Amino acid sequence: SCPDLTVEMITQTKSLSQDKGIQKTFEQRGVDYELPSYLEYCIKHLDRMMQPNFLPNNEDVLHARQRTTGVAETVFQLEKYRWTIIDVGGQRTERRKWLHCFDGVNALIYVAALDEYNMANPEDPSVSRMEESLSVFQEILNNSHFEDICALLF
Repeated sequence: SCPDLTVEMITQTKSLSQDKGIQKTFEQRGVDYELPSYLEYCIKHLDRMMQPNFLPNNEDVLHARQRTTGVAETVFQLEKYRWTIIDVGGQRTERRKWLHCFDGVNALIYVAALDEYNMANPEDPSVSRMEESLSVFQEILNNSHFEDICALLF
């Protein structure tokens, strides 16, 4: 739960989300308006998410997004295996920072936001964000740094 949100704020948010203009805005997401893909989902499930004992379910996790800038590294142990997750920023200006992060990597899991198929890429509005993301994945597969690495696309 979020202690900063009051019952009144939650009620107003839910009421506002039912407005026909707001509904139209959700329909135009990615075409005319840049709204986070999870916004409508979170508003729909606001009552459940604001419960003091809230635990996210699988669908909540699938809708979760956090924009990455720079390079974030997380290390954890799962049974006898040590995992290092490296999350790199997706903006074109961030990409030059990537290669040094992948020395000694055994596998690559690439996550593409396929729900951004209709969202314009701010760096090149003629290409959707999804197309840009899949193009980057193709570039990675063709890079000599990654020729012996197993790559998975999600």
